[in-house]
Amino acid sequence: MKPKYFWFISIILLAIVLIIKLIQLSKMIYFYPSYDFSSHIANLFFLKEYGFHNIAPNWYDGLVVLRYYPPLFFFFAYLFYNLITDVQLAFYISFVGIIILGFFGVYLLGKLLKFSMIKRLFLFLFFYANPLTIPWFYIIGRVPEMLAWTLVFYLLALLFYYKNKELDKKFFILLVIILTLILLAHLLVLVLALFLVLGLFIIKKKKERIKMFISLIIVPILSSFWLIEFIKYVGILSYTPSYRIYEHPTEVIYSIVIPLIFMGIFYLYKKVKKINKKEILFYIPLILVSLLYFTNLFLYIPILKSIEPRTYGILITTISMVLILDLRPNKKAMKLISIGILILSLAITTIAFVRYNNVDFPLYSEKEIGAINLLSSINERYIVMGKNGDINKRHIYAFGAVKYNLTTPLGWGIQQASEKVKDIEKEVKESINNNNCERLNKIISDLRVKQVIANKEKCNSLEKCGLIKKEESEQYCLLEISS
Repeated sequence: MKPKYFWFISIILLAIVLIIKLIQLSKMIYFYPSYDFSSHIANLFFLKEYGFHNIAPNWYDGLVVLRYYPPLFFFFAYLFYNLITDVQLAFYISFVGIIILGFFGVYLLGKLLKFSMIKRLFLFLFFYANPLTIPWFYIIGRVPEMLAWTLVFYLLALLFYYKNKELDKKFFILLVIILTLILLAHLLVLVLALFLVLGLFIIKKKKERIKMFISLIIVPILSSFWLIEFIKYVGILSYTPSYRIYEHPTEVIYSIVIPLIFMGIFYLYKKVKKINKKEILFYIPLILVSLLYFTNLFLYIPILKSIEPRTYGILITTISMVLILDLRPNKKAMKLISIGILILSLAITTIAFVRYNNVDFPLYSEKEIGAINLLSSINERYIVMGKNGDINKRHIYAFGAVKYNLTTPLGWGIQQASEKVKDIEKEVKESINNNNCERLNKIISDLRVKQVIANKEKCNSLEKCGLIKKEESEQYCLLEISS
């Protein structure tokens, strides 16, 4: 079989994966999603209802809209939301729109690197349908990060185009624009993107380096309309990534395997392409990132430790595939690479349908459906309590805001990480579990909460504390504070 047929089969397999994931995710048009999707949809709703950097009263006694989160995706989605009144439909269209932008970015990069159309299609499908990005984008819902990575393809195209050319005005203008957009899409992806820029910086002459440095200074200036507020107030947050590498065996495996594969591919690339010292220097920052990821040393470096381990994996995996596709081996080696690509595609397809076979909408599960059914009866400030006394019911608060414009002293945003909110959640949980009615009623009074949706296992305890049961649905009950 000719090598091109291996590529055709690979493209068909990955296209099937991508299409099915998009079909599965399209349920969000009718069913409100959970995980990060729920927060992003709520923030898009707040943006339209209250405006950028204005106060949304629904969460945290007044949420400053997008103060703590890069706004580019929400501005992008707002374009569709202005035309379509359904926020969930507008959000889904925006999601698909990012993938379309990604296709053009990959197409441009492939054209500059003289990839065939087959290779361009493969790179596009590989990025948006592999075991690293499927759970990250389609299940967890890290959509702003997805947009940032999409923009990185345009950055790569710019860097590769000017790698062996003198930098001109066009380069500096495009560099500033692309980096500003990445910053406004996802700040931590920008940090990794700067390692790519550093590669070009290293190999250029002193005069060009100075101009590049000036360009980098302009980036935060252009994004200052959001960045200044973020920097000013970010100190009140206690954010630390929750997806730590040692807590998840999959991430440990990725942190070992991905850097080793990258180093092996780079060694092969160096031998086959016979790249010179200048070319090697261009890739030095990426090698450094790979080593930091492999050794987990990034966990001890300020700023870098705030980047999720999988985000490092996405960068290194993407560059690894670009290097593979840029090889120009002999026919025998090309056939071996083609077979390897087919095996990889088969593995990805298998993982996609076995490990990530569905997109979950747990709000509509038997466990949670009662809570969202009761939201229509809420007309005061409220909280939701699980069977363990946990009031960190973020997805329900998002649903309540978008569907019924409800108000709660809690919510689902990065403010969730503030120490004050954490303390409130801890105190409520301890009070109800220890049957400390006096303390619980004091907290509820301080929060100005008038209604509580609680799991049935906590309904009796709350009634004993003086709350009045008004309604039941599935596993939850609605209680009101006696006046």
